[in-house]
Amino acid sequence: MRLCALWVVAAGCPASSADAKDLGARPNRSACSVDCSTKGKAWVCDVRDGACKLDGTTTGVGAGCSIALEPSCGRAFGAYCHEEANFGFPGGYCSYVPCSQKRPCPIDSTCATLGELPPTCYRACAADDDCRPGYSCMPTDTLWVVGPVRTVCYLPFYPCKKNAHCPSTKPRCVRPSPDEPGQCT
Repeated sequence: MRLCALWVVAAGCPASSADAKDLGARPNRSACSVDCSTKGKAWVCDVRDGACKLDGTTTGVGAGCSIALEPSCGRAFGAYCHEEANFGFPGGYCSYVPCSQKRPCPIDSTCATLGELPPTCYRACAADDDCRPGYSCMPTDTLWVVGPVRTVCYLPFYPCKKNAHCPSTKPRCVRPSPDEPGQCT
């Protein structure tokens, strides 16, 4: 199956794909020597790192949602909705949890440990225009775990309860009171 995604060029896509250039992708056809179809029909090879990843048809990373197991977030094990009421994401945020080197994010997403959440997949981006209204393309910096890029669609600020929740570009967690979350500055 040939799939050229917005940010990741999958197996079989031209090395000169405009999508690859959008995020400075460096397609490497030799990296895809593995047959990801043996994992299932929703799996493809990411030519930038040679990893088998979900193709995005079974996950909705970055989409809006309202309940924890929202159908719009996908049917893959790990697809999850971070609801606005419980997590503060405007309109909810579909993600894929947990992620790691051994459990990579689906195509078009990057794994980072932001705020108090465990390693979570967020929609990859190159600019604010790549994100839904209410979100900004934010650097994950030292909070990046694994993925094609180090910028994700996230809140336009970094919520925190301690300095460890902050990237090195904004290393200090400032809280209005001990009982309230703060923002990284």
